[in-house]
Amino acid sequence: MTRPLGAALLHPVALASLALLVVNDHVLKTRFPGVVTGKLSDFAGMVVAPLVLAAMIEVVLPTTRRALVALGSALAVGLGFALAKTWAPASYVYEHAFFWRGRVTLVRDATDLVALPMGALGAWLHASAQRASPSPLAPHR
Repeated sequence: MTRPLGAALLHPVALASLALLVVNDHVLKTRFPGVVTGKLSDFAGMVVAPLVLAAMIEVVLPTTRRALVALGSALAVGLGFALAKTWAPASYVYEHAFFWRGRVTLVRDATDLVALPMGALGAWLHASAQRASPSPLAPHR
């Protein structure tokens, strides 16, 4: 039985990553600014962002090739993240394309690239969602 689109976003790891991202960005970074809180968002975001992108792709282009969508999403997010963290024009596009100017400060820091492997976890969660049993949070039919 395959799970519905976006089901990987309901995986406990995805939910924990999203919660960490929100709490870190809205509470911890202001109270405890530093290297640890800076990296936490990068790690959590690299898990969640590929899942969100993959779910959006599958809504627009339904496919049974979830593994390919998962890999492509992780690679696209990883490339965008790497560029935004290391190249000023990409940082500018990131800040303006998402209308976050003034609300989100993007710090270009090549050491943040240590979070890139977490994209593989997001890709694995998405690809494995089709093989898993239905989520306990999914509506019953």
